[in-house]
Amino acid sequence: MRDFWNNMCAACRKIYEFFNSEIYIATSLLVFFISDIFNFFFNRYDEITIYNSLSFYPKGVFLVISLLYVIRRKQGHLPIMLMFFFLGLSYIGFLLLNGNEVLSDVNGLNYIKQSFKYFAPIIFFIHYKNMNRANVLTTSKNVFKCILVVSSVIVLISFLLKLEYFSTYNLIRFGYKPPIKPHNDVTLFWMIGLIFLYKEYLVHKTKISLYTFLIVVTSSMVLGTKAIVFFLFLFFSFILFTMPNLKNFAIVNKIKWILLLCITLALYFYFTGIYVFFKDIYIKEGIFSSLFSYRIDHFVENMKYSIDRWGWINYFIGGSVKSFPLVEMDLIDLFLYSGIIGVFLYYLIYVRVFILSIKNNEMLVFFIFSFFLIGAIAGHCYASGINSTYIAFLVVYLK
Repeated sequence: MRDFWNNMCAACRKIYEFFNSEIYIATSLLVFFISDIFNFFFNRYDEITIYNSLSFYPKGVFLVISLLYVIRRKQGHLPIMLMFFFLGLSYIGFLLLNGNEVLSDVNGLNYIKQSFKYFAPIIFFIHYKNMNRANVLTTSKNVFKCILVVSSVIVLISFLLKLEYFSTYNLIRFGYKPPIKPHNDVTLFWMIGLIFLYKEYLVHKTKISLYTFLIVVTSSMVLGTKAIVFFLFLFFSFILFTMPNLKNFAIVNKIKWILLLCITLALYFYFTGIYVFFKDIYIKEGIFSSLFSYRIDHFVENMKYSIDRWGWINYFIGGSVKSFPLVEMDLIDLFLYSGIIGVFLYYLIYVRVFILSIKNNEMLVFFIFSFFLIGAIAGHCYASGINSTYIAFLVVYLK
């Protein structure tokens, strides 16, 4: 009996060491990617819900493990307490509008799921940054590089062979994506990957790191969303003003490079047919429907639908009567979800954890700026469960 308990204790210690090791980060990256591939193939043409999502459960297990670990180690208590305060207030707003039987309703379960999506990157980050790991994160970096390369190969082959299965918009307009279902989540996926690979190139300065970076840049452009093009403009402008070899360029030369970048992206819009597609929407529906891909229409419909049912308290704590995302503009969705107090708490927690705790890191500041800006106008950034562990890994790596 003593041997049995000794073996059990030894096994528990090994499990705990795994949760406290860099291998846990690498495993979470791989599990998230593989589970999204399963989701993509098995739910390609169906609406994904809690009940048919093949990625929800493995991701949920990793999130719960990280949350319990953070609580057990007494790490990041203030952000965690603020997070639960945020979740509590927003759920009260939801209950006020939907009654006390929502726990048995799919919409109620989705609301809880949405709650933890908002803060999953924070939970993973607090866990990852305090675990016993080598500073170089060798295994995790190699795993993430493989994920990016595999995704790029799929995208480029799909583009060359015009495979509808990986088309961003089912061949209605230009665009190809890796096996991740929501294309807005793919925008954030490529944002994370490009910043990671650019940092790797600055560190190693090897041909393989440069070629890998350029391949992923090409694959990201093939996605075909306006958001990724906007990010690429911001990203290459950032490189122009911060890359060591380019910092000493005269301001006139930098302006010339920015103009060249604008011309290149304009030609990309024209020759891929994206310009013609949105020009037709502009002629038929107007400039705002064209610029924001009908999000303004969703904004008018869903904002009015929710606010017409709000009491004064809901303006402070939110509360929705429809499932998420409502508008697919994260700032608006966040306000409808959690109200004025929730928006303030969300930004406070992210700025405190990701920016104020990691000073003098311009690349991290650029990522958080892009994350907030593109999420606010394009959606699927603030509550991207698909990318939560990738975000946490990137921030840990950049620090």
